[in-house]
Amino acid sequence: MNMELCSVVKGLRQVWGWKGMMAIALLSTPVLVTARSADAAPYPDRPGICYSFAGDSLEQVQSCVISTGYGTGVQYAVLNWPDGSRTRIMTEVSNEPGTITVDDAIAEDYMRDASWYNIVDEFDTSVETIFCNRVIETGNSVCYKFTD
Repeated sequence: MNMELCSVVKGLRQVWGWKGMMAIALLSTPVLVTARSADAAPYPDRPGICYSFAGDSLEQVQSCVISTGYGTGVQYAVLNWPDGSRTRIMTEVSNEPGTITVDDAIAEDYMRDASWYNIVDEFDTSVETIFCNRVIETGNSVCYKFTD
């Protein structure tokens, strides 16, 4: 402990005594706990449609529940499929470009149109799009869109 901090602690102890010092420590603990727990923030679950592609072939389309949120340096989406399985999509936002993983496998993001499932190069408000993540190693993708 450096000398300045020691003298501050001694001064506070002289003014408030040990009981006052303990009260300050106990009262500041909830503030520290509250500040620390603010590092993660899940958003409310939302209804959606989840898609699975093997390469460019559509494998399945199902209603699902999509859980999204963020934590320290990471944004996530969890696709909760009707059979109880889950697909975790994580995007690390603390570096540029952000690393994306799908169930811990390196992936890349892209978009498809929601009607014919063609790959879309740029976001266009006149075309309904679905957000997709392709696993680099396998070429398989998961996609989703919110329905609310």
